[in-house]
Amino acid sequence: MKKLNFTYCRSNNETGSPALLEKKSRLNGAKFLVLLAILFMSNSVFAIEWTTNAVDANVNGPNDIFSIDLDEDGDMDVLTVITDDNKVAWYENLGGGGFGVSQGITTAANGAHSVYATDLDGDGDADVLSASIVDNKIAWYENDGSGNFGTQQIITNLADGAALVYAIDMDGDTDIDFMSASFFDDKIVWYENDGSENFTTHIITTSINAPQSIYCADLDDDNDMDLVYGSTFDEVGWFENDGNENFTIHVISDTIDNANCVFVYDIDDDNDLDIVASSQQDDKLYIYENDGSEVFTSALIPLGSDGPEMI
Repeated sequence: MKKLNFTYCRSNNETGSPALLEKKSRLNGAKFLVLLAILFMSNSVFAIEWTTNAVDANVNGPNDIFSIDLDEDGDMDVLTVITDDNKVAWYENLGGGGFGVSQGITTAANGAHSVYATDLDGDGDADVLSASIVDNKIAWYENDGSGNFGTQQIITNLADGAALVYAIDMDGDTDIDFMSASFFDDKIVWYENDGSENFTTHIITTSINAPQSIYCADLDDDNDMDLVYGSTFDEVGWFENDGNENFTIHVISDTIDNANCVFVYDIDDDNDLDIVASSQQDDKLYIYENDGSEVFTSALIPLGSDGPEMI
């Protein structure tokens, strides 16, 4: 087992521009890759400087961000939800660190809160998914391959306080399913795709107090998708999949203060999956190290900024 030492690395514009790219890129995110580089180097101290590049400095309440190639031109575009405008939008990467103007996908996501992208319909391009917290909707938008999106297709409008949407092949049948976490009904749900984008709702739990973050991975290495969660009220844990999408809960910590983002990766390079969680209220980032038998030991990464929101 490697010894993990950590250092806080400050952006040279940390309190400056409200640039979207400084918030998050959950798909191959630059910040997370840099964090991993720090973690893999044992007993070392680094001073990494960041330069902020504003994608759009005039956004009215952006809440989430995702990076993926939406127009199939070989570079990474930026996708976001703008809560105050009920909007899902994207910015085309023009190369050289420049981005085009905001291109709206919808303004019918009331309280737009979370966004994700993947090839939902199996036609080779990235479609867009959204969760909106006021109208309780989980929805998707079909991409024609050039970054033009169809009308909003609603999966459900019963996710009370829809906080997060996620997508992966949960049941191993080679199509992409949805997952959602919703604040007010304490639910984590998965939506089974029949291969033709017709979805069946399966409730995983109604007992997590205000879940707001989920991530799926084969945590116990038994060839099925488990689900890691974080809740507003102090809990990080995971749901073990028995291979037939029956889930057993395992609480890892009930002392983390507002676990608003979770991520899964083999942090210590020992061939099992660990969990990273941000704790917004107490300004901390935690790693839960997996011993290979899903017994987790926590380690604290010191931060120099308030209220970490994204990993």
